[in-house]
Amino acid sequence: MAQNFKFNLGKIIEDFINAAVNMDIKSAKGACKEAIAKGIDPYEFIEQAINKALVIIGDKFENEEFFLPELFMA
Repeated sequence: MAQNFKFNLGKIIEDFINAAVNMDIKSAKGACKEAIAKGIDPYEFIEQAINKALVIIGDKFENEEFFLPELFMA
């Protein structure tokens, strides 16, 4: 069941967060490549996309929606 998390951060960052939370490696990789191609600062991308995705994944683990395999994949 795919979920979409809306943030006011821009489509590339939103796409990465959704892909990471839904364990869609291909889309997450595509969002990273697009961020590089668009010249998004890597530190900013980590701050706004990767960190937020990991917080959501951590919350899902804490709420027993995700388990160790999903946590390790993230």
